[in-house]
Amino acid sequence: MGGRGASSGFYKLNGKANVYGDEYASVMAPIGRVKVVALREGKARKAPAESMTPGRIYATVDKETGKLHSLSYIGSDGKAYKQVDYQDHKGMGIHAHDISYDDKGNLLRGDPRKMSRNERNAAYSVRRYVRSKGGAG
Repeated sequence: MGGRGASSGFYKLNGKANVYGDEYASVMAPIGRVKVVALREGKARKAPAESMTPGRIYATVDKETGKLHSLSYIGSDGKAYKQVDYQDHKGMGIHAHDISYDDKGNLLRGDPRKMSRNERNAAYSVRRYVRSKGGAG
């Protein structure tokens, strides 16, 4: 599955070795490149930062409420390069963060910014899809 979901193998994130498949589980059928996932029990809420499927977009939902948390855009290198957050941040409503990495490979989230038209359309399309499948969107 990628996104630290169901694939076998290891990944290293922020200096810590982890096993693929330990954090996320698929909760709905995919919609194109978008895979809808929820965190497994006992894990802190965060968005996928890495995947074995380059070009994937992960929609993270709260497993209990079905409410959308974020969209994580995965680049050709298998690492996240952008995140759209559905929670309000500094009065911005739904917003985006660009992601970069330092020289040690640690993820750095940029300041919140307004979304482009394409990002906004994608965010609302995913929300409609999740709601149509019984999620809170």
